Amino acid sequence: MSAPVKALRDAYTDTVLAVDHYESVYDESLVENVAVEFGPDYAALFHPASNVRFSPPLKRSLVAATKQAIDERDSLDRAVEIEQESIQNYRDHLGEIIDTLDSTVVPEWYRETFQGDITTLLQERQEQLHSSVHRFETHDFCAYMYEEQLWTYPVLTSLARLQESVDS
Repeated sequence: MSAPVKALRDAYTDTVLAVDHYESVYDESLVENVAVEFGPDYAALFHPASNVRFSPPLKRSLVAATKQAIDERDSLDRAVEIEQESIQNYRDHLGEIIDTLDSTVVPEWYRETFQGDITTLLQERQEQLHSSVHRFETHDFCAYMYEEQLWTYPVLTSLARLQESVDS
């Protein structure tokens, strides 16, 4: 293994693979991780038995791929922040609606307003999901965010369940 390739492997191990949750979440070898992150061509460079020369064009290409990966991570981070803010906002709105009730029964005189408020929030959330500001496909993003939950769209699920409980 050439010195530049060894240095590259060491740097990758000391940074990307060094996060606390790496083994429990990914459980991949260095070469497998590089293949997933950057593709098989770059993974060949990281293989211990590699005879791929770490040439200046390959280095520039790897730097560009790394910058793109960083940009994608930054976009994902921002999308997660936006989703967290949105969830909190809808939680607050939903709390305000629920706080207007004295019991689990919506009085007849208030039912139309109550249902209108729920419908408005449902429509707003649908519009928000369809016009998402991040670069990820909405369903894929929500499936990723809520993969360990019983729902993919927590706000819509909560609002629909509340509306069902009032309608029944």
